[in-house]
Amino acid sequence: MLRIADNRPETLQRVLNQCVHYAEEGVFKPTVGGKYNIEQLAEAHDALEKRKTMGKLAIYWK
Repeated sequence: MLRIADNRPETLQRVLNQCVHYAEEGVFKPTVGGKYNIEQLAEAHDALEKRKTMGKLAIYWK
């Protein structure tokens, strides 16, 4: 991905825009492995390190 971003940023932008489109349509259904607020950031990091999560983690700043 980094090589594409460096050499063909327009391609990366097109692909990422399509991914967002698919997510909005419900084609992608990501698994949320946990929701943490900013004060729990260390706990979220610890869960990732110890492989206690399944899916993506969401961090909330509000």
